[in-house]
Amino acid sequence: MDYSDQIALGSFLADSKESTDLSKEPNMVPDDLITGSPEMLECLRIIKLAANIDATVLLSGETGVGKSKMANILHNYSNRTDKPFIEINCGSIPPTFMESELFGYEPGSFTGAKDKGKIGLIEAANGGTVFLDEISEMGLTEQVKLLEVIQHKQLTRIGSTKKIKVDVRFVAASNRDLKELVTDGKFRSDLYYRLNVLPIEIPPLRKRKNDIALLADYFINKNNEKYNVRKKLTPSAKNDLANYSWPGNVRELEHVIERVHIISHNKFIDSHDLPPEILGDNINSSGVNMVTVNKLGRLQDVVEQAEKELLILAMSKYKTSREIAEALGTNPSTISRRIERYGLKEK
Repeated sequence: MDYSDQIALGSFLADSKESTDLSKEPNMVPDDLITGSPEMLECLRIIKLAANIDATVLLSGETGVGKSKMANILHNYSNRTDKPFIEINCGSIPPTFMESELFGYEPGSFTGAKDKGKIGLIEAANGGTVFLDEISEMGLTEQVKLLEVIQHKQLTRIGSTKKIKVDVRFVAASNRDLKELVTDGKFRSDLYYRLNVLPIEIPPLRKRKNDIALLADYFINKNNEKYNVRKKLTPSAKNDLANYSWPGNVRELEHVIERVHIISHNKFIDSHDLPPEILGDNINSSGVNMVTVNKLGRLQDVVEQAEKELLILAMSKYKTSREIAEALGTNPSTISRRIERYGLKEK
């Protein structure tokens, strides 16, 4: 899709905005998408309109907001719904295996390669959709090969010169600013513009407070079925949940609900059953400053000290860099760099 196609797509989406109100149409919101917020309904509107237009979609948003869920919805509404949907978390694949996992390899291509070779994940999704989550973690070498697939709809396995035709629709996601990474030379600009044909930003949970109670009830009912009990949240507990900032978004809410569901001995889950960090966050939101500065200093020094203290607090509550990253709304590699920078001992 070239620049003129992007303009046409943007015009199409804009023209259809007035005629498509998902909140007023029955059965237009998937049963497994729990939302009533206008922001999420707008995301869904764009996804459904673009589903059958083979444009590359770039989903952005904080960790835990539901990028994987929205990618699944896009695939299910497209004309590729009966074809494979393959989700690839680029942050979980070691760099040394990234190329072979994505593009496959021929027999004897490298030490340890299977005798019969291996088909790559992109090739395995032929006819369907590939969801590249945390694409910011993909190395520059793999970015070049991915660009070839998007531009020319063909790939080359490791150890081969043969071009293999593939018909794949790409959906990418990142909780980092790809444009900033392009400026820093850590992400290819040509790939960024190929991915950024249709950007969709998913709002964080703290900006759609009405969804918090809906999601909390959904997760309570889900755990009621899982553990064969019948529990409910009190209005007070729902109010405290709604006032929490949810740095880990929907994923954090789901984990918190399951935790309190397990440890609570009463039918009604009240405020005192909630984790201290949620109640503490609510105290901060009601007027107590989260950071107190007692004397003047260089801005950079003060910011670094606050960041260091925040990391120390997070490390006392969470065991891994990934858990800390989810709680603070960033990525594990950033957390690891900061821990090393401040001389903190990583768990």
